[in-house]
Amino acid sequence: MAEVRIENWRAIEIIAGRSILVGEVSGHPYANGWTTTSELLEIADDQTSAITASRAYVLSKPLPEDMPLPPSAQRALESRLSYIHTLQLHTQAEQLTKFLPPETVAAGRILTQIVSERLNSR
Repeated sequence: MAEVRIENWRAIEIIAGRSILVGEVSGHPYANGWTTTSELLEIADDQTSAITASRAYVLSKPLPEDMPLPPSAQRALESRLSYIHTLQLHTQAEQLTKFLPPETVAAGRILTQIVSERLNSR
């Protein structure tokens, strides 16, 4: 199996305690360039490798924390958030929201509305 590498990566918490990686991917059979991963399960202490729900990655240099995400990375992240929200709507979103604090539910709905508006304005 080919080595899948991520450069300029950053771990992003999408739901409390659950993160994904966003970065420039190469060697992936379906995605290259700026993209997001499935849920991050483990990252090596030396930050040279990561395991997500769907595959293992070799990590190159991370994106510095003081540097904003480039527009292509923002679009990849917006797309992932929209996808996650759609899945939640069609599966168990209402069941999940009863376990979340009201402010978290409200913030999630506002974020979803903003992302949807931005995606639809393209």
